[in-house]
Amino acid sequence: MATHSNKNPPKLEFKVAPHAIEDLGSNLYTGFPKVLAEFVANAYDADATKVEIDFDFKKTDGLRRAMRKYYEEEIAEASDSTSVQPLVERRLPPTIEVTILDNGFGMSPQEVNERFLWAARKRRHFAPVARKKSRPLMVRKGLGKLAGFGVAAVMEVSSKRKEDDKAIRVILDYDEILKEEQLHKVPVQADWDHSTFRKNMSGTKIILKKLSFGATKSRKKTVVSELAEHFEFTDPSDFSIIVSDHTVPRPRRSFAFAFPDPDKPASKLIHQVLDTDVGQINFDWRIRFRKDRRALPADRRGIRVSAKKRLAAAPSLLNADTNMHGFRMTDYMDGVVVADFIDDQKQDYIATDRQSLKWDTPLLAPLKEFLSLQIKEACKAYQAARDKSKKAEVLDDEFTKSVFESSQLSQRELRFTKKLAVQLARFSKKGVEDKQYQEVLPGLVRAVGHGELYTHLSSIAEMDEPDLARLVKEIVRLNRSELDGSTAIIKSRLKAIEALRKAVSQTPKDGEPRNEGIVQKLFEEAPWLMDPIYHDFMSADKSISTTLKNLAKELGVESSVVPDTIDGTLAREPDFAFLLGTHPLRSVLIVELKATNKLAEADDVLQLREYLDTARKWLDANGHPSVSVRGELICTPPSKTSSTKPHRRFWVQVEGISPSDNYRVRSYTSVLEDTETAHDGILAIAKLADSETGDISIE
Repeated sequence: MATHSNKNPPKLEFKVAPHAIEDLGSNLYTGFPKVLAEFVANAYDADATKVEIDFDFKKTDGLRRAMRKYYEEEIAEASDSTSVQPLVERRLPPTIEVTILDNGFGMSPQEVNERFLWAARKRRHFAPVARKKSRPLMVRKGLGKLAGFGVAAVMEVSSKRKEDDKAIRVILDYDEILKEEQLHKVPVQADWDHSTFRKNMSGTKIILKKLSFGATKSRKKTVVSELAEHFEFTDPSDFSIIVSDHTVPRPRRSFAFAFPDPDKPASKLIHQVLDTDVGQINFDWRIRFRKDRRALPADRRGIRVSAKKRLAAAPSLLNADTNMHGFRMTDYMDGVVVADFIDDQKQDYIATDRQSLKWDTPLLAPLKEFLSLQIKEACKAYQAARDKSKKAEVLDDEFTKSVFESSQLSQRELRFTKKLAVQLARFSKKGVEDKQYQEVLPGLVRAVGHGELYTHLSSIAEMDEPDLARLVKEIVRLNRSELDGSTAIIKSRLKAIEALRKAVSQTPKDGEPRNEGIVQKLFEEAPWLMDPIYHDFMSADKSISTTLKNLAKELGVESSVVPDTIDGTLAREPDFAFLLGTHPLRSVLIVELKATNKLAEADDVLQLREYLDTARKWLDANGHPSVSVRGELICTPPSKTSSTKPHRRFWVQVEGISPSDNYRVRSYTSVLEDTETAHDGILAIAKLADSETGDISIE
């Protein structure tokens, strides 16, 4: 064993390896528009009135196609494809460059050395540079200068103060930096640039060279669009952004609805004050919705956050429940929050790539909770306004009128068919003008008249429009037997839901026996509690093997093949299995229930996913790939602040669920709320169906 004398301990050093540049630059800033946004923000902070970005998009696109073709030929000829350099790691020819030029106040050689060449230098912690414009500083972290390494291996920077007679030029070479042993001090190549700036001019020019194949795929339209949104709140007359001779406009959006206060112009924001554990926060906000047929791409939906006239967080739906009423309205959601207070804090709450915020902090958690609730309320409000509009649109449409006038429906059938027409218009992208609306409506009218609605729905399901599948579900809700039954039955159901809600809202107690069996029996007797369209289950609390045998009988499978890969799971017992719909719109639904008085864990989610995987493999092996498989876990979720590992893992699983996944997780409370909402709608329609003068109502 080594012994140590009583002398002073050795001097130790904290070192940073050059490969940290990968995490701070090339790995963090991988999108071309995001890289450019960092340099544009620097220009804004330098009091520039103009920043010009020059890049030959057309030439680059041609070279990229040639490189891809050459790469594919290499792969085809190589005996070992792993020996071929991946395409995304290759660089464009040196003739392709990106130039960013601004007319800001520039930097002297000393400032280049002390400010620009100091990575992660907190700008606001140092003496400010004299500025003529009273702009809020956009840049904070001092990492934006490394953004260039996200798309290029070489950055050439020239900068000049107005009073200097020439510009200083430095070259940062990513490959050379990585050769250094540590990053404490790295020599930088520098010289004078006599040609970029004339006498009495100032500004900064950045040239990006050795561009990455993988990071330069953005089209000009995309770059312009993202820069426009990133700097939406800057004044174009004060600060113009030009991309390859194209001036970047600030977004001009057209909205159909705004929340709250729909009568107020959508461009006007609402001022809000919230109390938090660390004091009051002030911000402006509004949730707007684009017009019909103007659905946004998935990454543009939700609420975006701006701070100090710059994007601070990309659009997000935050904690909005994907099962909430009107959730489809989020396809059109274009919300905004202007929260300068976020950037005024000593702690930095904005992610370096400006795609998200540190939401789960005492300062921002109340804001997240508030906005998530407002998303839900805004969707409900817009859905109601949109339904009202669709009702008028349908009843005033000449084509629709002609279809109804030529039908021989009774008054009751006609009222019901008008409801279907409104639903169809809702789920058609162009409303009553949509080609599929005009193709489907006459068939629906005939089907109602001949009592063949469900048969006709099968033909609708074969169409390409994905929203029609949602339409089918809505029509099934309208046409369930409750419509023809006594409203007293529905009222009694609502009372039962309320009683059950009180039971499941009680906090689970340690050592209390699980009530899973009781809940299982209750839902077996009344599957409508889960959803009004859940009925006639194939099996309840049976092994997956028995469930698949029942499914084979329903699907007419003579010899059910069981792949070896799923044989080990066949003894497990899902709580419920349903076969919903008719050919070709068939769906296997597996429901897993957990006790109301036991907090759910990650293994509960994994158990459901295992059932779904088993069913999917069985269906594929037996020639039924068109039958979809869905599932849901109904449980009592733990607190999001729980420190118990199984509970934390549960939320990791649940928060990773996207709308495209084939399963969902619902709390008993949300299940009952959803079912109550559905029955409220059924009750309203049933009352109107019993009235000879009843008007059309929308759920």
